[in-house]
Amino acid sequence: MKKLKSIIIFSFSLLISSMAFSQGIVVPGGTGAYGNMVYGGIGILSPEPYVNKSDIVASLGVGLGDPVKGLGFEIGSSMLNLSSTDLYNAGVKVHRYLGKGIYGAIGIENLLSLTASGAKSDGALSEYISFSQMLSEVSTSPVLSRFSYTLGAGAGRFSKLSVLDEINHPNSKATWAFGALAFKFTKSISGHLEWTGTNLNSGISLNGKIFSIPFSVMFAAADLTNYTGDDKVRFIGGIGTIYKFKNGPDDRELMLNKILENQEKESLRKLLESPCEEQIDSIKKLQDKIKQLQSDLDNCNKNTADLQDKLNKCNANNSNNFNNGENPQSNNVENHQGENVSKLDPKTRTNSSVPAGYYVVIHTFKYENQAIRATEIEKKKNNDSQILNNKTRKLFYVYTSYFKNLKEALKRSKEEREKGHVGTWVHIY
Repeated sequence: MKKLKSIIIFSFSLLISSMAFSQGIVVPGGTGAYGNMVYGGIGILSPEPYVNKSDIVASLGVGLGDPVKGLGFEIGSSMLNLSSTDLYNAGVKVHRYLGKGIYGAIGIENLLSLTASGAKSDGALSEYISFSQMLSEVSTSPVLSRFSYTLGAGAGRFSKLSVLDEINHPNSKATWAFGALAFKFTKSISGHLEWTGTNLNSGISLNGKIFSIPFSVMFAAADLTNYTGDDKVRFIGGIGTIYKFKNGPDDRELMLNKILENQEKESLRKLLESPCEEQIDSIKKLQDKIKQLQSDLDNCNKNTADLQDKLNKCNANNSNNFNNGENPQSNNVENHQGENVSKLDPKTRTNSSVPAGYYVVIHTFKYENQAIRATEIEKKKNNDSQILNNKTRKLFYVYTSYFKNLKEALKRSKEEREKGHVGTWVHIY
């Protein structure tokens, strides 16, 4: 019976530390006390398995080391029967932060187990290894970041049932493996579900401060299945606190700040060790390419300006020649650049009803239906246009204006191009 009691009551010493550092109720997590701090508290079990009475446990422990830069050490001791001040034990845990929100630990429960008279009790020596991950440190999801979990395996209470459990549950076996899942409802309140290796527990924890003194409270229901125990659901609870020495880390937030600081240092180190020369060379090549593109663009703009100057001079010469009664182009030639002018020999006129003069042409088509469609579109734009049929060239001209004076026709042609008809030219009929 002492063996069973030792196993069960020792779990509550884990409860005191787990409220502050782990994710389970009585299973050991990958985190632990660290950095020159002490913790203590009391827990209650009601009723004990196979005994119709309650019992209370007191626990005290100390944390040393730095699990971020090196290793954290937790050493705990418990009085497992507060009513009769009997049955003491102690355990140790070594833990470390592994990155990406993952914490790993190895430990031994009931490393020392003594009665008040000094005789060694029959408590179960339980070695274990466990890993916990806090998704808040790696997940950006508002839901997933509230979860944390623990997975582990061990001997002793994790791998073997008590004598009474073996008698009452001959078909049950301990699983060796254990695990826990926690969900943070608010900053201070979390829910817990765990498998201890022999049974299922569930509970809720509350973390806060009273007069700047941190505390943790846990309420849980144990032995939720008939896999072990006397088929009764048990209430377990506990309250604990921690004290940090002046030279130790302030709290878990400071520990996380250290983690983030180390991660930033690691990122900076990787950046400094990266092949910067290759990056600089790539940047220089890109800058040279940009300069070359800028030079090409400047040359293109310069060539465009030169062509515009030549075009303006050509238009001026054409205007002067027509004012002097000269035709710089051969008959029936159409030039669609600049102030375009075309002259049709009077002998080849095909539209006898169309008066002679200067027509400002905005479109030229091979087929009449294309010309008709173009006039319809122009009229929708409030641009009055008509069709002139050049049967000699077998073309249809869509024109907007008719002038008897070339200078006025050239002026209107320029206005049409500025309005968007870039292919506007003057046809002499």
